[in-house]
Amino acid sequence: MILKKARALVDELLDCCPDCASIGLTGQISVLSDQLFEENGIEARPFTRKKQPAGPGPLSAVR
Repeated sequence: MILKKARALVDELLDCCPDCASIGLTGQISVLSDQLFEENGIEARPFTRKKQPAGPGPLSAVR
């Protein structure tokens, strides 16, 4: 049931914005899945990104 709702939300998003993949579709899916979990009373696990090390970026080697 939840997966069907999630798929329908993703399909709706893609219908509204065919180029969403190039402008952050994963972020939109994350927001939609959070809403879906909330609507169904399911506590979603927080998403944590891998922290990037501080310091010069990869482009500094090009200079």
